[in-house]
Amino acid sequence: MQIKKLLAVVMSLCMTAGVVSYGAPVITQSITAQAVDVEDNANITTFPTNIKVEYSEKYHQVRFTWDKVEGADRYGIAVYLAGKWKIQTQNITDTTYTSPKNLTTGKTYKVAVAARVNGTWDVTSAINNAVTVTVRGNNSYVKPDKETKYGAELYVIANEITLYLGPDTSYGKVTTIPAQTMLTELGVMNNNDNWVFTEYKGQYGWVQIVNDYGKQQISVFFPSVDKPVIYLYPEKETDVHVEVKLTEADLATTYPKYNNGWDVVAKPDGSLVNKADGSHHRYLFWDAVNCRTEFDLSKGFCVAGSDTESFLKEKLSYMGLTEDEMNEFIVYWLPRMEHNKYNLISFQSDKYTDSAKLNITPTPDSMLRVFMTYVPLEEAVDIEPQELSTFERKGFTVVEWGGSEI
Repeated sequence: MQIKKLLAVVMSLCMTAGVVSYGAPVITQSITAQAVDVEDNANITTFPTNIKVEYSEKYHQVRFTWDKVEGADRYGIAVYLAGKWKIQTQNITDTTYTSPKNLTTGKTYKVAVAARVNGTWDVTSAINNAVTVTVRGNNSYVKPDKETKYGAELYVIANEITLYLGPDTSYGKVTTIPAQTMLTELGVMNNNDNWVFTEYKGQYGWVQIVNDYGKQQISVFFPSVDKPVIYLYPEKETDVHVEVKLTEADLATTYPKYNNGWDVVAKPDGSLVNKADGSHHRYLFWDAVNCRTEFDLSKGFCVAGSDTESFLKEKLSYMGLTEDEMNEFIVYWLPRMEHNKYNLISFQSDKYTDSAKLNITPTPDSMLRVFMTYVPLEEAVDIEPQELSTFERKGFTVVEWGGSEI
């Protein structure tokens, strides 16, 4: 009778009632099986077969059954998680095992059932015959820690990506998404910027920006900060230093050229002379890309595209722009907005000024910063009207306007 050596592997299971880290069960124990002698006899089965799985939608638990192994006095259950086999139990005397209740829906487990025959665990055969189980549920996707109503645009650059029920490849697969598909970010997890919650053809789930092999699957497009321009109106000709400090975007284009700020000679009529090259300017221009600011769109105005011009004239004049400043604002934004059926418009305050600070020397006596965000819409929506403030110019006055399409 031929004898062969089998080197066992580490087994362990993680299906206790406690759940941590997106549903990964708490590790309870682990053992290492020793090399054992097993008789090479085709007529003797040393591992459970005919493993069946039943799932309780009500209690979110799994029940395993298997055929009895001749000569077995104990059975063990293990799960493969985080690259290791972990033991749940090894003291089962029946041919059935029921997991704890309230397993995390959407989580996928690879489960092995082993038998102890004549004091020996045939671990290798159990692992080779492991079964895969996904915990189901009616709304089984993992909800994001933070919802983003108007998030980044996502463009699939891989040949195909997978939509998962949770922010990890161990979760169940919802569907696949083909190349060149545009998606919208709907939510994120705290401290995990590689997974994005999204929707595809009515199905919700998570997509991975960079896959496990380090290859980018999705290009992410954040809103931009478009054409903020800064006007300076001192009471007398003044040397002025201006800096823009961005905390949630990246400075892109500036004119005149930004070199750790601008140094200009400003006159009361608003005309500027750039000290670096002697060029003359009406205002200082800058814009930014990769804007990560979550603008507040809870209040605002839903405006028909055809009414954009009259709306902007009314609101900008009320907020304190001069006719020249207002005209320059409208000339830039009107072509982008008037052809939309509707625009959801909201003027930002702290959300913008806290993430794009202006440091100006000497310190202005009054400063107005108008930053408009808007979302093109196909249909009108109801929104709580935004209360706007008027602006009084006094002393050395600074005015800035800009905006962003969300």
